[in-house]
Amino acid sequence: MTDNSTPIATDSLLENDRRNVPGKRSTLITFIGVVLVLFVLLAIAFYFVHTHFKYTMNNRYCKKRVIGFYEDEGSSEMRHTHFDKLTHIVFSHKFLIENGTIAFKNKDARFRFDNLKDIAKLYWNGMKVMISIGGDMQFSAVMASQSKRSKLADSIVTFLDEHKTDGVDLFWKWPAASDKTSYLLFVKELRQKMLKRDKKYILSVTSAPAGIPGYWPDGFDLEEMINHVDFMNIFSMDFYGPWGWQTGPAAPLYHGIAPRENFTVDYTMNYYTCKLKETSKLNIVIPMDARIWRNVKTTLPGSEVFRRADLVGGKVEGTIYTSRLVAENAGINFAPSNWDEQTKSSYIFDQKSGIFLTFENKKSIEEKLNYVNEKNLGGVWIRSVNMDDGSVHLLDDINYQEYCSSRSTDTVNYQCV
Repeated sequence: MTDNSTPIATDSLLENDRRNVPGKRSTLITFIGVVLVLFVLLAIAFYFVHTHFKYTMNNRYCKKRVIGFYEDEGSSEMRHTHFDKLTHIVFSHKFLIENGTIAFKNKDARFRFDNLKDIAKLYWNGMKVMISIGGDMQFSAVMASQSKRSKLADSIVTFLDEHKTDGVDLFWKWPAASDKTSYLLFVKELRQKMLKRDKKYILSVTSAPAGIPGYWPDGFDLEEMINHVDFMNIFSMDFYGPWGWQTGPAAPLYHGIAPRENFTVDYTMNYYTCKLKETSKLNIVIPMDARIWRNVKTTLPGSEVFRRADLVGGKVEGTIYTSRLVAENAGINFAPSNWDEQTKSSYIFDQKSGIFLTFENKKSIEEKLNYVNEKNLGGVWIRSVNMDDGSVHLLDDINYQEYCSSRSTDTVNYQCV
């Protein structure tokens, strides 16, 4: 009986093993399937991050500033890839009221700002969100009154606190020489009230270009003001535009022809750097608009980019497009373009129609980034990122890796007289 029972037990165990084989195979197949699904999902995520955040790591930890201004008017375009390229985003709006306070002028501006801030804070941890306060006539009236200056400083700090905003840019275009003292007093008071809140609020000032009559920064006590701001955005642009008959780049790096030899970014930055010495606090502008002159024929001596537009009825016919999409819809093509080596700028000239167009492209922007590196400047500010709304997203094509790799030092690389 013992001999007969042993085989029976063995057969029973073998039968159980056979029954368990399909279950084990099913579990193994399920496990392999889950692993494959996870692998595919990780591959998709990697592809998305690699393509969507092409230069994110470079700019998130960029050692120089890439400041993007976002206008409250015009295009509402604000793609996530815009944020990828920036260290600061600045909402530009005419906040200032004559009574010495700041507020949104309409619901649309409030909506745009909240949307901008929420996206930046939610998805781009570390992004600095600021506001820019403009207003020409209001500034002058407020600065003339000590009580209004104090009221304005309180209003700004309260706004930053209530709206969880990182800082403010003061964009008074432009104070007169008679405003110099009062403007400086206001900047000092605002800085002191920021410090009392025990928060690291950012304070910047946008200052006028040098060399243009009527734009000279006479209304800024620059040597004193630089001590109370985190940085200055230099308005190194508007050297040429269709308000005048002479064509030219909005912000040529170098080279002008008589009587505008000093109408360049380099001349303006030479002036500021030699005067202030703190090069790491100075940012140059990258204008994103497109400027068109019509009835252009004559080439002026010295460069292909400088030409004469014939007047019609005593006026220049031209347009400044603050949206690249609008320009494209009007029939403007930004490629192929010509390159002017002397000014380091791009342009297009249609001799048949007499249309002349200047604008920034990948090459001209990268020349400006190289200039910031060479001159130990603090960074660039883009005016404005929502103008980059055309079929070709210009800011997406710029590689900031070399630009962002090193921190600026206060070493003057200009010839100071």
